[in-house]
Amino acid sequence: MIRTLIISLFISLVCINLYFRFRITSLFRILSKNKVPIRAAYIFNQEKLERELIPYFPAQASNIRLFVTRIRTSIFIAFGIVISITALGIILHLNA
Repeated sequence: MIRTLIISLFISLVCINLYFRFRITSLFRILSKNKVPIRAAYIFNQEKLERELIPYFPAQASNIRLFVTRIRTSIFIAFGIVISITALGIILHLNA
């Protein structure tokens, strides 16, 4: 039962990775063509993004915000799945 959950969570992690990769890649191409520099600091700090990046690229503001939102969502979902897999693995190990 728990092994099935771990396997299904792992498969869902791979599927979510592929799904977000395709969605994020198209936005990344657009931003790269327009030479928009995206750093990790902008992904995790919305104030810094709005203050430092958006004013220099107002034409790409919606794409930048959408890209950052999708990256954040991908990270949080993947983090939750990894925590679930780890917890179920520990439970499986303790019950073995």
